[in-house]
Amino acid sequence: MKYILATLMAAVCLAGRAAMINVAPTDDLATIAENAQDGDELVLTADTYTLTREFVIGNAVTIRGAGIDQTVIKQTGSNQRVLTLNNAQAKLEHLTLTGGKFTTERGRLEGYGGCGVLIKENGGIIDHCRLTGNSSTCNHNRGLGLEVRSAVAVVTNCIIDNNTVTGGSNGCYGGAYLLGGTYDHCLFTGNVGHNGGGVCIGGTIVMDYCTIAGNKVRNSTNGAGGLYLLSGSSSVVSNSVVAGNFCTATDVSAGKPEWGAERNVTCAFVNTAFPEGVTINSSILTGTPVTASPRFLDAENGDYRQRLVSPTKDLGYYAPFDYATPQCDFTISRSEAFTNETTLSFIPTVVGAAGAATTYAWTITAPDGSTTTLTGASPSFTPAQVGRHDVSLSVTIDGVGVTTASQPDCFLASSRRFEVATAAQLLAALDLAIDGTAVACAAGDYALTAQISLEKAISLVGAGQDSTT
Repeated sequence: MKYILATLMAAVCLAGRAAMINVAPTDDLATIAENAQDGDELVLTADTYTLTREFVIGNAVTIRGAGIDQTVIKQTGSNQRVLTLNNAQAKLEHLTLTGGKFTTERGRLEGYGGCGVLIKENGGIIDHCRLTGNSSTCNHNRGLGLEVRSAVAVVTNCIIDNNTVTGGSNGCYGGAYLLGGTYDHCLFTGNVGHNGGGVCIGGTIVMDYCTIAGNKVRNSTNGAGGLYLLSGSSSVVSNSVVAGNFCTATDVSAGKPEWGAERNVTCAFVNTAFPEGVTINSSILTGTPVTASPRFLDAENGDYRQRLVSPTKDLGYYAPFDYATPQCDFTISRSEAFTNETTLSFIPTVVGAAGAATTYAWTITAPDGSTTTLTGASPSFTPAQVGRHDVSLSVTIDGVGVTTASQPDCFLASSRRFEVATAAQLLAALDLAIDGTAVACAAGDYALTAQISLEKAISLVGAGQDSTT
């Protein structure tokens, strides 16, 4: 009873001292944060707060902004990270943190990296924040966007993107270097590192509903673009997606380009998806990893939301999928076809809407801009033009148009044989060729400025030895 009363009194005293402090963009945010007391909340407006030095939040202080990309904390100081958290109740929320940059090997010299945000051993919380545009010009600075050294750290609903290394060859992990903590609904994308472009796990962590996509390694031979397992045999990654990452041609990672690992490292992957074709080494990736290729809305432009027909749409950062809003999508029987030969079928999927009568209107746009209109739940089509075709679908229920979907470059129609006489024609034919296509080169010299890589079952035929070069 005495303990309970003492605890209640301490809580009342803490609440009594706590203050809500409005901080203007012209105020000295670093000094205010360092001097804030347990329970204080620093409220920032929708503006940019410019720093000239990094600072440490060692008390139970919250810095709250107006929203991601609305309130920006930007570091402009030389060889400085943005800030450090070192209290289990220190919290950042609704902020963008950017501009941290190391130009010396602080990670090696001081024992801590983290060019954007560092969470030290006592912990901290980051919620609904974006860590972007932080960087290193040299080796051994570990997590370029985020470094976490605490078992009690919590990072939720965050985007860690476009943090990069521009020099050196080892010891920088693009998005995050995680030695502990819990991570829920986070997106790691567009990061560039030496070893592990998106995330490097170097301790025991718990990760749930995260997406690691569109990251790359700069020059490593054993790093992999997405996820690198340095340590952490007790780590668990659940309901997440690791896909669409990139590595160098010399990378020898076991699961390149998506994952790589040091020897004798294991990590449990529970209902976590890797693309089809990626090696799943069960002695390293324990648990129940799955192989299924996500269908992102627009990966080329960094949109990693998933389409309705994606087999992994209930996993990753954007889960749970919105089944309530009326929407449609479709799949196609093949993504490549021969003109006037291969017949394609389209299969629609509709959610969030129901009625007695559903109609489907399909529009296929050929390379020359001409269109073909189809109807029905599963129409067929035989292409007549060589090139990439766009397809769109409009769904009407009980006479009311409810939803549409479109897929640019939905399928490629090719010819069984291309006849070419110039280097430009050769490159154009190879771009349009599919498995089974033959490209016949007339006699002559074909001057190329880059190496040709035949990654499909294409036949390249000349007019004879020494006739076609």
